[in-house]
Amino acid sequence: HDKAPLAAATGNWTRWIEILRVLEVVA
Repeated sequence: HDKAPLAAATGNWTRWIEILRVLEVVA
């Protein structure tokens, strides 16, 4: 089984979490 797609999805999720944290700080 290829784990590349899962790793990419995890990386994308991490980016979204960081963005949400920044938005919370700004808000």
